Amino acid sequence: MYRDLYDDYEENRIWCVTHYSKFIQTYNSTIIFIHFLIPLLINFFSAVFIIIMTARQHNTSNSKLTFYQQLIKQLKEHKPILISSILVVILSLPRLIISLLTTCMKSSSKPLLYLIGYFISFLPSMLMLFIFVLTSDLYFKQFKESIKSCFKRRQ
Repeated sequence: MYRDLYDDYEENRIWCVTHYSKFIQTYNSTIIFIHFLIPLLINFFSAVFIIIMTARQHNTSNSKLTFYQQLIKQLKEHKPILISSILVVILSLPRLIISLLTTCMKSSSKPLLYLIGYFISFLPSMLMLFIFVLTSDLYFKQFKESIKSCFKRRQ
């Protein structure tokens, strides 16, 4: 790791830029991918697992429908779980892209675009309530009961 100083005569500034070895850059990128992909894969595959196991359980207890019909029924019933997993992936992509960019940019060169991208990267954590709770009937019902009980306590 080493640092360089660059004189920027247009903006009358001096930039300090840190350079990392190839190993540290590769390690950083690997850790970023692991912290991005592993939770998202666990989330998605657990949703698929829940759907398949529920369909299998309903198939053994209810012999009127085939496993494929039960699977389609469970997919329709648990659609919010799959949609929320996919939404989290889509909303987390800007954070992944920004964290993997290693190039420098001039501070006056399209700062609004980078600022918007930076704030978009926080959307998944800010929208967890809307993504998971409000899209699921069961979770939404429990959420409403919790809110009602909180208001009853205040009165």
